Amino acid sequence: MNYFYSAVLISVIFLVACSTSQELTYRPVDSKDLWNIRIERGSVSGQFEVYIDDEIVFEETPDMFNDRIDEKTTYKNYPLRLLVNKETDFWGGEEYNLQLFINNELVTQMKY
Repeated sequence: MNYFYSAVLISVIFLVACSTSQELTYRPVDSKDLWNIRIERGSVSGQFEVYIDDEIVFEETPDMFNDRIDEKTTYKNYPLRLLVNKETDFWGGEEYNLQLFINNELVTQMKY
């Protein structure tokens, strides 16, 4: 019976460690609105989707020649910028460094 619970616990830890999305909240300095931001990794390698209050604001994939995303848009008159750089880790594997800026302020940075 203990083996069963150990297997379930290890599975849960693995699923959390391999999570493909991040959620956070953000409030612009001059606003009372609280934004719910969700960043998800897409089904294609290097594809990222950014949602604010369940509205998609970015759906981007690096092109195969550049391996970089640098996209800009606005949301409720605030400038948004998504930067994604493809990097190679020590063992030769691919990982993506993602940065999200709102109103020229770094809101989050993560690696996938």
